[in-house]
Amino acid sequence: MAFDENKDYDGDNKTGTKKDKKAYKEQQNRGANEGRPGPMDNEVVYAELPRWLRGMIETPNPNFPGSNYHSVVQQGIDAGWFVKETWDGQGEENFLSAIMDTDEYRANNEATRNYLALEVAEPEQYKFELDAAKAVLQREAAAKGYALPGNLDDLARQYLYQSWNDNPALMQGALSAYLSEDAKGDFAFRGDAGDAEQSLKYLASQNGIGLSDGYFSGAVRAISSGLGAQEDYEREIREMAAGKFPQYSDRILGGENARDLASGYIAVLADTFEMDTQAITLDNEWLMKGLMGGADGSMNLWDYRTLLRNSDYWINQTQEGRDTMVDVGTQVLEKLGFIGTGGTY
Repeated sequence: MAFDENKDYDGDNKTGTKKDKKAYKEQQNRGANEGRPGPMDNEVVYAELPRWLRGMIETPNPNFPGSNYHSVVQQGIDAGWFVKETWDGQGEENFLSAIMDTDEYRANNEATRNYLALEVAEPEQYKFELDAAKAVLQREAAAKGYALPGNLDDLARQYLYQSWNDNPALMQGALSAYLSEDAKGDFAFRGDAGDAEQSLKYLASQNGIGLSDGYFSGAVRAISSGLGAQEDYEREIREMAAGKFPQYSDRILGGENARDLASGYIAVLADTFEMDTQAITLDNEWLMKGLMGGADGSMNLWDYRTLLRNSDYWINQTQEGRDTMVDVGTQVLEKLGFIGTGGTY
């Protein structure tokens, strides 16, 4: 029966007031609730509810006023959805449809709903799964070089609620904020991040490309967060090297390193100038003369050795150069008669 504005529902001899409307609604509710259990005290029906819903319907979620699970439960009680006969018929469908139409449902994904409910309904199981998530995070931190906070509760909740086990990229994106970077030493990162850093720095050094620590730091952080791929940075370094050594560009872009391609020149330079090959960088002035001094790029190795032996460095700084100059000087003095062939004045 519809509300009658001419009827006095609350007995104050006034009609059509807000108090009448409230009294009318209470009378309707009492009629709907006659002969059936109270709010959610049918254990069979409660046990049949989805797990994500149990434990979340006792109090309203303040973040979603008027459109939360609790408000739907109250709606179901008023409509009689939980009466067994109604529940077995259309009641369950009405109830779940109303739940999925709430702001609270739309704001949370399935995993979030599951674990929010589990935290309330089955706290021991929830703690077990939270601890398992923490163990995964600790292993990930050790492997990837993350310095996670001492209290992992918040990150473990994110792991569960956002299904990081099924979304590793999402997890890496979140954990990359905890990359540990040490300014001391040649390498700033540990774990997988450190491996990526070491690999990129080695590639750059083997191709004569000087890059700042900031470049490598940014690259490692991008790789760790999933915003970039290591292969992309490797290709970028190779493209720089191809531009620096155009005579080797195709081979460098194909995967060879400039240092290996220049190994013959490095060997000649080390032998002629009496240097340790490991001390010769691809930026070495004399090495670049050999690599870039020919008509078509590199000199041939014979001409390169000749160039080196004609240099002041070879004459003044190497033992072979000094000995050779002494021998030449002696021969000249002998020819001029200043010394005898026996080597005496």
